[in-house]
Parts: sequence; C-alpha cells; structure tokens
Amino acid sequence: MTLLNTSVPAGAIGDKARFFAESGYVAFPGLLGNVTPIAEALSRIENAAPRLDGPWIYYEDVADQSGSRSINRIENFIEHDPVLAACAKESAIVDTLRAILGEDVCLFKDKVNLKLPNGGGFDLHQDQQAGWSRYASYFVTAMVAIDPADEKNGCLQVVPGLHNRGLIGTEWEPMKHDDLGGAPLVSIVMEPGDVVFFDSYAPHCSEPNRSMRPRRALYITYNLKRDGDYRERYYADKWASFPPDIAREPGAEYRYRV
Repeated sequence: MTLLNTSVPAGAIGDKARFFAESGYVAFPGLLGNVTPIAEALSRIENAAPRLDGPWIYYEDVADQSGSRSINRIENFIEHDPVLAACAKESAIVDTLRAILGEDVCLFKDKVNLKLPNGGGFDLHQDQQAGWSRYASYFVTAMVAIDPADEKNGCLQVVPGLHNRGLIGTEWEPMKHDDLGGAPLVSIVMEPGDVVFFDSYAPHCSEPNRSMRPRRALYITYNLKRDGDYRERYYADKWASFPPDIAREPGAEYRYRV
C-alpha cells in the first residue's frame, strides 16, 4: 500500500536546485501529500512506554511554570515503524534530494521535534556545529511538516545565502545574531505535507511555541552516499554523550548544546 508520494514533482527541478545552491534551502509545498500515516506512527511512539531498545525519547520542562515535563524530541525511530522507514528511505524526499544534488544520498539521522504548546525554541545554529564534521563534511536535512507551522507556533527560520561561508559558528555553541552580518531571517510557513530541504551550513533557528497548537515536524538528515554510511556510528556516539532520558544515569548532568 502506497502511503506517500514516490516520484519527483514534474518540472522546475532545475530552478529548485539553483535556488537551493544559492540560498542553502528550498521548499517543496505538498511534496508528501497526506501525512496522516506519519502522524499516526508518531502518535504510537508518543503513547507507548519508553524502552531502552525502542525509539529515543527526550523530554523538556514546560514553559508554563507548572513544573511538568513533556516530550520534545524523538530520535532513532525508523527501525521501529515501517511507515517512518519508508518516509526516510523510499519516499519522494529521497528522490527529490537526489534530483537537487545530482547524486545519491545516505541516511544519517532521523528525529521529530514535537514543539508542543509552551514548548521551547531552538537557538540560532548551523547543524554542522554539532560535531558532524567527524562523520562527513556536508549534510542536507529534509524537514517535513506534520502540523501547520507559522510564526505563532515556532516555524523554522532560515538565513539565506550564508551557507556558502562554511562553518561560521563555533562547534557546540549557539551562534550569535551578530554573526549574520545583518542578513535577515526568513520564516518558513508550512502546511502538513510540505517539505523544506536545508544544508548543514545554513544558519537557522525557531522561536518557542506560543500558541495552543502543536508544531510537530520530522527532520531526516542525509549525507552524500560517496562519503559513507555513518548513522550507526553517530547514534553510538550520541548514546554515550546525550542518551534518551530513560538511559540517563541518576544525578548525571546532560546539556543540549546545539
């Protein structure tokens, strides 16, 4: 049963590829069409009890002074759900990215940021700052909107064109807005099924969710296939340094940095 579109949209790939090369990101409205199967797969993970051998679930303090905690991120889940595996490996995402880059890609990591009401935002950063250069020199992330995303619930904001400067920020530290040299942030408003591709040197951020609506989004990251397959190594390293909540040592301090 086909759950997702599986072909590159007809026409305009050349224009999209040029925009991506110039801006460091490009949007494909409606690329995945109906994302209900993806949303249902994520809900199954959210509602299941965390397991050491299951998807990695991370929590955050809710910004409403209640002292409660909510799920803010799920990672490393494609082995646990066939719908999510198909989305990451066999959908229009992969076909379109190959067309944009002109070469094949390899899955590097998979996560979803739930950004529930009162959920926190993400500081300005380049993905490459998170120590990714130890694996490969270049990555592209596909962001898939599961819910509508706008400025009220913390949509993605990207700085066009600065990706061509390479690594601007310091590894493991958020960027400063002064680093942008006055370049503006562009808010990417999205509807469910829209996909935005952005490269690992494109500065980006998002504001907290100040609405009563969730802003769930899937982030699937790829490196060039010719650079190798690093997914297993990446998650082994991350388990050692920033494991999911269920695997954390009592009393140990874990800090999300970038």
